[in-house]
Parts: sequence; C-alpha cells; structure tokens
Amino acid sequence: GSDGEDNPTAIQFYKRRGWEFVFADPTCRRYDTSGFFLKESRITKYAMIKRLDSGVNDGRNGDGGSDGDDSESFMQKIKNSFFVQ
Repeated sequence: GSDGEDNPTAIQFYKRRGWEFVFADPTCRRYDTSGFFLKESRITKYAMIKRLDSGVNDGRNGDGGSDGDDSESFMQKIKNSFFVQ
C-alpha cells in the first residue's frame, strides 16, 4: 500500500516518530485491477525523511586505530551527502 492522502493514520504514525515530508507528487497514478477493466486514478505520493541525530556516537571516535577513522570518515561523507546542516 501507499502512505498517501487515503491513509491519514499511516501519515500520523510516521510523523509521531520523527519523520517529516520532503515533497509530494500529485501526478502519480493508481491502477485498480479488481474489476474486469483496468481503472486508472490519480493519487498523491508523499516522500518522507527522518533525520538522524548528529550527536550520536557509535563508539568509534578515532581511538581504536585507523580502521575506525576510515569508516567514521566514510559514514560522515555519506551523512553529509544526504543531510544539509
């Protein structure tokens, strides 16, 4: 199923858990295959994102050697490519 305009309970479920809307696409279509003929209807699809807490430390703070530094640096690069602060 989709978490669209026809499912406000699902939207509230995610909002209460820290998810927020990024954009809505009102040009999507849903196809109803329950009848003899294929029926098409327009729906709005929503994209949501949950931002990660930047203060979380997973225990790899660079004290464990170069392996920790490399993976932490890599994870920071990924985080910075998705989340603008």
